Amino acid sequence: MVKTENISAIILAAGLSKRMGQFKPLLELGGQTIVERVVSLYRTVGLTDIGVVVGFRGEEIKAALTSFGVRITVNRDFEKGMYSSIVAGVRDLPDSCRAFFVNPVDIPLVRISTVKALLRTYQERSDKIFYPWFNGRRGHPPLIDTDLSKEIISWHQDGGLRNFLETREDLAINVPVSDEGVLLDLDTPEDYRLLKARLRKEFGGMPDVHGRG
Repeated sequence: MVKTENISAIILAAGLSKRMGQFKPLLELGGQTIVERVVSLYRTVGLTDIGVVVGFRGEEIKAALTSFGVRITVNRDFEKGMYSSIVAGVRDLPDSCRAFFVNPVDIPLVRISTVKALLRTYQERSDKIFYPWFNGRRGHPPLIDTDLSKEIISWHQDGGLRNFLETREDLAINVPVSDEGVLLDLDTPEDYRLLKARLRKEFGGMPDVHGRG
């Protein structure tokens, strides 16, 4: 059984969506808005603590998630970049949290089986950073032990979370998954078109499908 007690998810939805030209969190994908889809992934797995970090158009996201029971964290420094949202999300984690996922809202096709695989490996090992690994590449969402929280908050170097985690490579493990969704970013209108086509091809246009695998 996969245990989810004291595991949190931080969903990053504070950005400006400049490359997309439309506001990514509220675009439709598979019968839901993208932010609803990502929240639903973690709800389906069984996480009870889900934090959504908002900034640009944050009130609209908050309104869209009223019925989802998530914790909204406002990042007033969102224009400084994604790492400022990660820090805001980590600061707002409950004291009881032992580990947390970091899922940018523009990685919306992660499968339930992937999240479960990361949780199982976390329960079995003493490592601190768990990456989903597909086709020789690391993807999202990493699962990070809260033993690293203070270091994440105090990190002031360039390169964001990736560079910070690379300084702790001795604490990291790759978790093989059969899920290309861990690599699929939603940054541009072409990305959006391709992800919608992928859902139609794989699932026949069925709404709210996360690939339970």
